[in-house]
Amino acid sequence: MTSVFQTSWARTANALPSNSEPTPIYAAPEVYTDTVTIADKTYIELTPKADFYSLGMTILSLWMGEGAFLAETQLAIDKVKGRIAIPADMPDPLARICRGLLIRDPAKRWAWEEIEKTLDGKDVPVDEDEIIADLGITYNASKHLTANTPEELSQCMADDIDLAKKYLYRGQIEKWLAPYPELMMEIHDIVENRYPLDKEKGVFAAMFLLNPVSTLPFRGTVRGTGERLERDVRTLKDVSNFCNDAFPDKDTAHMIASWFFEEWAHVRNKTLRLPVSTSAGDDNDYATACLRVQTIDPLSDITLLNDPSNPYYAMTGPAIGRILNMAYTLMYNYTVTRPIFPTSWRCSSLWISWIRMRIII
Repeated sequence: MTSVFQTSWARTANALPSNSEPTPIYAAPEVYTDTVTIADKTYIELTPKADFYSLGMTILSLWMGEGAFLAETQLAIDKVKGRIAIPADMPDPLARICRGLLIRDPAKRWAWEEIEKTLDGKDVPVDEDEIIADLGITYNASKHLTANTPEELSQCMADDIDLAKKYLYRGQIEKWLAPYPELMMEIHDIVENRYPLDKEKGVFAAMFLLNPVSTLPFRGTVRGTGERLERDVRTLKDVSNFCNDAFPDKDTAHMIASWFFEEWAHVRNKTLRLPVSTSAGDDNDYATACLRVQTIDPLSDITLLNDPSNPYYAMTGPAIGRILNMAYTLMYNYTVTRPIFPTSWRCSSLWISWIRMRIII
């Protein structure tokens, strides 16, 4: 057996294009997904991991008989969605090897090393994929809106917000998510506990929950050069990176200061508590955005200013020292003398909150 695996590995050490017809029962899921069409011909890019998946299907067909896999189309769907089940009567270590070989993701799929360790009696973990469940939702028949995944359901909600409110607060979305118990429980919490009355916030909270990789459009001007910068941010680190690279425009600062952003951030870090804006206005939006970016990443620019000559600019060593000296003076005056701050401190109350937050921490 060793020589067979070694030969297979050497034969396909690099990904090779193939226009051969795969045997449906033994074909790996990437045969159906990792394809490219050139000059009206479809090519499949195979790696050694495809051979190991075929080995797993060989074991399974020997145990169950090829007759168990006659429905070719459904078998292909089950492979792509990670639904190939291992018979309950298959003994270990054969069942564990089969499970490892039939993992949908080639990067997580077992190869000869894991098989050999298992046969030697070692406990090798099986990093199995989450089974992809088809939701089969007809969201709005007249608009041809359908959803088979939570992410697609989130998009349908975005396309028809009014209908989303009805579905969410009448319990329909919770019912649709029955195949995803954890999501179902979080949707229930949004409706019953977090936003029982504010349906607009509830809908957006649900949308961000269902699609945790959704992006926000950030726009601004590059620090120092003033060039226009447009970037879609996906993570909290993306947010702080953008604000370090560029001065956010008015709309982006308003977005960061809004409850909308708060819900987007909550999905990425449920323990994060962002400062809340206390009044409206562009200046206050920038101040709140400043504090929120600082809360996300304390090493980010403190002031969100774009002019290096401004005394509140904090993107260089001397500027950081200067800003910390001012912060210390402000905190001392606040805690000892509590004077009335001059109007030039447009962020004074928020600065105090920022300083106190870090001193307490």
